[in-house]
Formats: sequence, structure tokens, C-alpha cells
Amino acid sequence: MRHTWLLVLAALFCCIGTNVTGHATSEHADRPAITAINLVAPFENPLLWKGDIDTSWPHYPGNKSHATACSERGCWNGCTITFGYNMGAHSAREMRRDLRAIGIEEERIRNLTYFARKRGTEAYKYCGGGKLGWEKLSREEGLRLLEQQIQEARTNVLRRIRAEDVSLNREQVAVLVALDFQSPALSSKATELWTLIRNEDWSAVADEIRNNSGTRVLAALQRRRNTEAEAFLRASGVQEENTLIAFLSRAF
Repeated sequence: MRHTWLLVLAALFCCIGTNVTGHATSEHADRPAITAINLVAPFENPLLWKGDIDTSWPHYPGNKSHATACSERGCWNGCTITFGYNMGAHSAREMRRDLRAIGIEEERIRNLTYFARKRGTEAYKYCGGGKLGWEKLSREEGLRLLEQQIQEARTNVLRRIRAEDVSLNREQVAVLVALDFQSPALSSKATELWTLIRNEDWSAVADEIRNNSGTRVLAALQRRRNTEAEAFLRASGVQEENTLIAFLSRAF
């Protein structure tokens, strides 16, 4: 499956130069969404992505000290399932909407919505320290859920592109969608990032992604941000020596 997705990614990256603007068509928007999945999934759940496991249970993405720090600073980290679907950041109503949209049965939805809005130490009680929640999703269900969430992140980014009246190519958009998937504050709600985009200072945009998009708070994000920064540089034509697909092949 991994190699299939890499081939899809290679096909997408043959089209550098096609721009997405404030008047982007759905055809243009679809491709960044697919590419963003390849940037997001290997970091969110590498074993599930590679097919080494075929199911995912609710789990807390950190240890007890991380959960305590989360509660103290009011963060949104909660029980997570499949490819980074953070149930702590969703209401029960939002979860029902998302899970029904991908065909999950009502009984399973009820089991999963128990984790809605539970964050930090409250979430850790139920899905941290090796404990797992009592309902699972399959790999295929997780991929459908990821695609849905990527589409929402893409909508956020395209809305900001229209507001800023800037022009970005498909691959540049894909990186911003990957950032927005993790947190809109890193992409569609950012300020400095979009100032640099308006100036078309692509190297500075990559530096902002690499150094000022969450890594100061959580050093574990650095490898992910490095991958995204390199992807943005290549999409911008700043570095030509390697393709993104080669970079991802080395990374995973």
C-alpha cells in the first residue's frame, strides 16, 4: 500500500506550475488534498499507514506528564484514533457527523463519542498509559476519516488563499493543508506565515514551517516539520536536486 501511495504522489508532482488561486476550481483543490494525505499519515500512525497493523484503538498521544502539561495550559490533546483524529478536539455532535459520513454503525459511534471533548488528564484516564479505548476503527475506515479531515483542512487553506488573494501551486497548497490538519493555528490562522507567502519569499516560508510551527512547544514535531519544509521548497522550485518522493522513500 505504501508504494501505491508513493506512485500516486509521483504522478501528482509531475504537474508543478499549475496554480491554485482565490478562484481555484475543485479539480485543482483535489490534488493537494491527496498529496497532503501522504504528508500527514506516515507521521500520525506509521504502523497503520504501512499496513503493519490493520486496526486502531483510542489512545493518548503522550505520557502522563504530557497530559498534565496539556491540562495546565488548556490544550486540546485528547484520545486519538487512526490517523490523528483527535476526539478531544471534537464535540459528540461533530463526531457523529464525521463517523456517519464514512459509514460507521450507530452503536460503534456511541462507543467512540464517549471520548468527545475529553482532554489532558481526563482523556489520559481512559486511553493513556497503555490503556486503550473500547471501540476500534479499521485501517480502511481510518483512511476514509483521514480523507474527510484533509478536505476540511483544505477548505480552511483555500479560504485563506482567497482572503489573501495570493497564487500558490498545488504542491505548495498541499503542505499548508498538512499543517492545517494538525492545527489551523499553524496554517490557515497563522499571520507571519502568510506575510511571507504574500511576499513570495519561499525560503522564508520553509524556515517558518521548520522552526516556528509548533517545534518550540513540542520538539518531537521537528522531523515532521523538516519533511514539510523540504516539500515546500521543492514545490516552490527552490531546490531541484531531489524529488519529494525520493525524500519520503528515505524517511519511511
